[in-house]
Amino acid sequence: DSSYLRWLVAEENLNNILLKKIFDIKRRHRGDVLVAKDGAKILGLISFFQLPWSKRLVNLKMAEIGHLVLSGDYSQSLKVGNILLAHIHNLCKERRIQHLSIKVPTEEFPIIHVLEEAGSIIGTFAYMLNKNQREDDNLELAKIMDNSFSRYIVRKFKTRDLDGILHLLEETRLPMTRYFVDPNIPKESAIKIYREWVKNCCLKRDADVVLVGLKRATSQIVGFVSYKSDKQFGDIGILLLTGGLLFTSPHSIGITSEIMRMAGKNIFSWYTKKRFKFLVAEENVQLYNYPMVKLYQRLGMQIVRSKLCLHKYFKS
Repeated sequence: DSSYLRWLVAEENLNNILLKKIFDIKRRHRGDVLVAKDGAKILGLISFFQLPWSKRLVNLKMAEIGHLVLSGDYSQSLKVGNILLAHIHNLCKERRIQHLSIKVPTEEFPIIHVLEEAGSIIGTFAYMLNKNQREDDNLELAKIMDNSFSRYIVRKFKTRDLDGILHLLEETRLPMTRYFVDPNIPKESAIKIYREWVKNCCLKRDADVVLVGLKRATSQIVGFVSYKSDKQFGDIGILLLTGGLLFTSPHSIGITSEIMRMAGKNIFSWYTKKRFKFLVAEENVQLYNYPMVKLYQRLGMQIVRSKLCLHKYFKS
């Protein structure tokens, strides 16, 4: 997903980061990595791992393809991709996995066609938005407005805030993740998955910083935002923020911009303290969540690519 950073990062560094992410799938997720070779020449690679929470939350054994990399022309890519995918499907059947998904940039036609030929269907469509700054730029993130007269207070998350945040989620009417629009997953199960993700962000398992917004008069929680840095890009002087989570009460006018200004202040402080050469912020937003797309664009982010989430169900 970060290949669009080629203008910023040397090809060698991007390749090294890709290799680290693949090894991380084997080490942290205990996944599988398969390679297609012709003699000594590598023609393709696929990585695959199970989602350990899926059986508990959805009553389905689910897995995800982390990487599908193919070389050569279109016809060779189709042939190699079909071979690699057939092996993954056999592993799914052996391990009684019922659902397999993958996220693919929309320009990767051979990969999309391989998946569709093998029975995968398009589940959702998402935008990736990006904003980057140089070290010597006059960063807009530094221009944080004084919120001392605001109706809201924004501060770092405290453990006692968790119940209030989970209660806030019950107000949403938007399908927050791809699981909400999957007809085979009940809405109650989709909510369970989302609540689990929020908990993990708040407990710093899936986020580095979580901020909450409260009404100044009542201390009621009306919004929160999280962000996470990609440590591997930090090794080459880039602060890459990914996997952000933002939600605010639809009844609280102005809290979204208030929270995002405070998030910007935190990011700017971290950025200058660590002396990164570049700051890059990424957000993945579902197509149907159009209000969030417009919000990020107002904050100066640009759509840099789009991607599909394809999935396949296997018979039990």
